[in-house]
Amino acid sequence: MGEIKSTLELALERTRKLSMTQDEKDEIKRQELLKKAMGLSRRYTEGHAPLREIVREIERMSDQEKIKVRKTLLHQWVETLSIESEPGEWPGV
Repeated sequence: MGEIKSTLELALERTRKLSMTQDEKDEIKRQELLKKAMGLSRRYTEGHAPLREIVREIERMSDQEKIKVRKTLLHQWVETLSIESEPGEWPGV
């Protein structure tokens, strides 16, 4: 008679054939970096971390990560400023 396989053995056989594509890996890294940037933004805007601490954390990143995080932060902060005040409410306008 044939050997009866456990559920675990069957699952392992199926997952051995699966692997992530490079695009999937890149997307996961992009999402993780986006979450990190959003966390830094939140910490700064909510007053939990001074700007120098945020800059220090960014400086520890790789060059590519620094560029992406800075762009994300700039976009996030400009968007926040745009949402919080209408052009007619800006001082001097």
